[in-house]
Amino acid sequence: MKIIWQPKENNRIKINSDGASLPTLTKGELSGVVRGSQGQFIAAFAHFIQQVSSAKHVELLAIREGLDLAQQMQMSQEDLRGLQGVQIILAPRTCNQVAHRLANIGFESTQKEAWFTQAPSCISDLLQHDCNQQI
Repeated sequence: MKIIWQPKENNRIKINSDGASLPTLTKGELSGVVRGSQGQFIAAFAHFIQQVSSAKHVELLAIREGLDLAQQMQMSQEDLRGLQGVQIILAPRTCNQVAHRLANIGFESTQKEAWFTQAPSCISDLLQHDCNQQI
């Protein structure tokens, strides 16, 4: 059975994040994408980070960064209603390709990158692909 990205139901947002590290250098990257219930792009982020201790550490920082981004965007309480019962699910790369591709940008950049409303061109193909897959 092929596992694919799926949107959230009931007009809820979905934040997919990714973190990667270079353990011998204590460096890593954080990235993520915020999408609507139909898979539409809302926002994304990617940036390099120093002083990380493990891959798990970076993954947790990426989750926090995604939640912080949603809060900074002043998303409505309706959009964020699931935050009291947040589900954190480890998903295979086939479900998280957009965030993974953004991770590469995080390693290449020395500054925080963020996109709102308009997706960066480097992920447009994956956003489209996710929305057109059959379950």
